[in-house]
Amino acid sequence: MAKKIKTSRNKSDCIIPDHPVPARELSQYSVDNDPHSENDIADYVHTQASDETVQHVEKIKQKVVLRDKYEIWDVITDRDRYWVITNSSLDFP
Repeated sequence: MAKKIKTSRNKSDCIIPDHPVPARELSQYSVDNDPHSENDIADYVHTQASDETVQHVEKIKQKVVLRDKYEIWDVITDRDRYWVITNSSLDFP
């Protein structure tokens, strides 16, 4: 006869907060910061949504595809959230 293993689970072990981390505090958890590029992205979003205030900019990913570098940015404003994708050609010898 197989022995039954009793497991105990405390409901407080895995709690998801009721509210997300405020956007203005997210930058302290970012690993790679590039203030110049982040400002460029924030300025771009401001040109597209001039009535919104950018609260957080974070580079999510960077990939090179056929000599083009693509960067994916997550931008949070006081009203909405946006994805910004940039690209630039790389000069290889």
